Order: sequence, then structure tokens, then C-alpha cells
Amino acid sequence: MRILRKASKHWSFNWWGYIVAIGLVALATWLKYLAQPTIIPADVPILYLLAIVPTAIFLGFGPAILVCVLSLLAYDFFFIPPLHQITTLSRMQGAPILVIFLVVGVLFSYLASSLRKKNLEAHKEIIARKQNEAELTMYRDHLEDLVKQRTDELEKANLSLSQDITARQQTEEELRQRTAELEASIKELEAFSYSVSHDLRAPLRSMAGFSRAMLEDYSEKLDEQGKQYLRHIEDSSAVMGQLIDDLLKLSRVTRSAINYGKVDLSNMAQKIVTELAKSESQRRVNVVIAPDIIVYGDRNLLQLVLKNLLDNAWKFSSKVAEPRIEMGVIEYNGKPAYFIRDNGAGFDMTFADKLFQPFQRLHQPSEFTGTGIGLATVQRIIRRHGGAIWAESKVGEGSTFFFTLS
Repeated sequence: MRILRKASKHWSFNWWGYIVAIGLVALATWLKYLAQPTIIPADVPILYLLAIVPTAIFLGFGPAILVCVLSLLAYDFFFIPPLHQITTLSRMQGAPILVIFLVVGVLFSYLASSLRKKNLEAHKEIIARKQNEAELTMYRDHLEDLVKQRTDELEKANLSLSQDITARQQTEEELRQRTAELEASIKELEAFSYSVSHDLRAPLRSMAGFSRAMLEDYSEKLDEQGKQYLRHIEDSSAVMGQLIDDLLKLSRVTRSAINYGKVDLSNMAQKIVTELAKSESQRRVNVVIAPDIIVYGDRNLLQLVLKNLLDNAWKFSSKVAEPRIEMGVIEYNGKPAYFIRDNGAGFDMTFADKLFQPFQRLHQPSEFTGTGIGLATVQRIIRRHGGAIWAESKVGEGSTFFFTLS
């Protein structure tokens, strides 16, 4: 195979083949000269045939033809009488030998060429097969790496999923515990509300009733200061009663279910303002309500929102010469924002964070009445509707309360 590869490499440029061919003829002539006549008869050109065959097989067609011609000439010159003369070709006596040499040379050249081609194709096929095997091995190794990598990823994913499931189970368990705690707190709150609505109201009614009775039955025996004390007790009882009512409202807002539906805020606000005007018929307030403000929410809770905000606007604008209250809607961050604006007392925005905290008031009770529960109730209702509420104000220029709903 190595000799065939070397011969195939020299097929296109075979100068060394021709030189080797000449050397083989010389070698065959020398060996025949040494061997004849004792070993090989003079008229048997077997050594030249032996020179032609390897030349045709290993060196190709050209050197084989050269060996054929040179073998005939050497055979004629050295071994066919008369010696040292080339006479057989001129008399066509060497034609059969030449034909034999040529047939042998061409035949073996053809066979060698076919053999070389087959060997070359087989060699190429072997190389291609080895390359394919190498590629298959590379792909197999790459596939094994991918499978290993995906397996590792799946194991990590399964581990992470297992951890997530465990964490979710823990979270669900914590959620169940907190739900149970919340239900217990709600029951306690309901019990507290019941106590407030029944147990605390009785002493307040007694205080108010006895104070009123003393003012009616013993007014002649009491001086003015005593009467003032009794009136103060009666007023304080009324304030305490109102505070209890507001606390109960706040409690109900926190735990009551929300019944969603369409609500006409414009019509609802108009009815509230009408009731406020009846309660203080002597006041003249310019009220502007934008028409057709339709929202989606709980009618009763939203009515409580408007009542608190409009009550505040009505109350804090009571000391203004020309009070004005406005209700409308604007666009805020791509969503509708509803507002109630007044030109009343206003407040310092430094203390705006206290507005929606229970029992926090920005004005003295002597200036404006109230319990400090209303805006806290409003905020809880708005949050339960998925919205937000905020205020803008300046002292002496009025306030504007904005709120959004989901």
C-alpha cells in the first residue's frame, strides 16, 4: 500500500519512474548476462518480463512502455545473434517479442492502474469512514455532554421545584394560621362592637338623661355655673355617643362584604347636599356637581365616602363669606380620579400624613366639631375598592380631596 501511494503520487510527474525503468532494464540485462546460458537460455526473455511487470504495476504506463522498448533493444543487442547489433527489428523478427512485451506491459499497467484506483477509492472510503466515525464520536460526546447538562439542569429544576413546593406549603400553612387568627380577631372585634353598642350606650344614656332631668326639674335650685356643668355633661355624652357610632361604622367598613354594582356618584352627591342644605337652611352654599359620574363599587360604602367628604367640605367652609363646593372628575395616571373641593379653612400640608389616622384632628374642637374617625373610614373604604385617596390644601384657601377606584 505504501508503494502504491508513492506510485500514485508520482503518476502525474514521473521522471524518477523513467530513470528507475532504465535502471531495471540495465539490471535485467546484467542478471541475464550472468545467468545465461547455464541458468536461463539466451532466447528466453523472462528477466525482461520480470522487469516489465513491476514497472507496469508500480511506475505506470509510460515507464512500462519505455521498459518494453529498452528490453527489446537490449535483448536484441546482447543476446540474439549476431550479438551487439540490432537486426531483429529491421527484419521484423523481434515483432512478436515486442508485442509480448507491450501486451504484458499494457496489461499489467491497466491492472495496476485499476488496482491503484480501487485502492485509492478504498483508502478514501476508509478516510471518509474514519472522519465520519470521528464526527460521530464528537457528536456522541457532544450529545452526552448535552444530556448530562440537561440532566443537571433538570435535577436543579426539580430541587428548586421541590423547595418551592415546600416553601409554598409552609406559606399556605402560615396563611391558614393567619386566617384562623384573623377570624378569631374578627370574632373578638364583633364581640367588642356588640359590647360598645349595648354596654357603653346605657351609661351614656343615663348620663345624658339625668343631666337633662336635673336641668328641667332643678333649674331653679341651680346657679348658672351648675347649669353650665350639666350642659357640658350632656354635650360630652352626645360627643361620646357620636364617637361610638363612628367607631362602629369603621368596624363595619373593615369587615363587611363588598357588593359591586354601578353607582351614580353625581345623583348620590346631590341627595347628600340636599340633606345638608335642609339641616342648615339659613346657609347659602354654591354647590357644583359634575353630571353622570358613574362608577363600579359598593353603593352603601361609597355613599359613606361621599357623606364624610361632603360633610367636611360643608363644615370647613361654614366660616367663609361665599362658600363653594365642587365635585368632579379628572384624569390621573391614565385613570379617572374623583375630587371634592371647597374654599374653606384648609390645612397645613405638613400635617397631611395625620389626615387619615383615627382620632387625629388638624383643627381644635372649638373651631370645628368632629371625632377624627370620618377620613379614616373613607380611606379604608377606598382601599377596599382597590383605590387611593389623597388631599391637597392651603391654609385659608380650602382643600381638595382626590380618590380613585379600581
